[in-house]
Amino acid sequence: MRVANRGENAVFMMVKPPSYAIESDCLHCEVLEPRPALHADLFLLIHQRRKCGKMDSTVLARYKAGYRRQLWEAAKAGLLAPGTLEGVRFASRERVILTDAHTLVCTCAKVEAKEDRCHRCWVAAALRYVGWRVDTDFEEEE
Repeated sequence: MRVANRGENAVFMMVKPPSYAIESDCLHCEVLEPRPALHADLFLLIHQRRKCGKMDSTVLARYKAGYRRQLWEAAKAGLLAPGTLEGVRFASRERVILTDAHTLVCTCAKVEAKEDRCHRCWVAAALRYVGWRVDTDFEEEE
């Protein structure tokens, strides 16, 4: 499984994916999308990053803890393991079991993931924990 900000066989794990993903009936992974209870912190962090280039460390820590809790609960429920992790097509709602051929996508810059400020780095760790072989765009050699 690849976790990156773009890639082949993209499966989006964002609250607000790009419009082309929805229009072309791409897959998204509902269990990896931040829950509504996390949205206020998420949107505040995105706003801060866009406006001033940095994020409030207290809000980031709270969001990270909440999202990691969401991942832990999904892992305990068996929803993240190879053979069980699902993607859903935006328009048709077709369910697809995800494989190593898919790329889980969040469009944050690589630097955000390298600096532990993007949920794709937390997803990569959770997937490894439950048995996936994970390759990322932010841990590669430059």
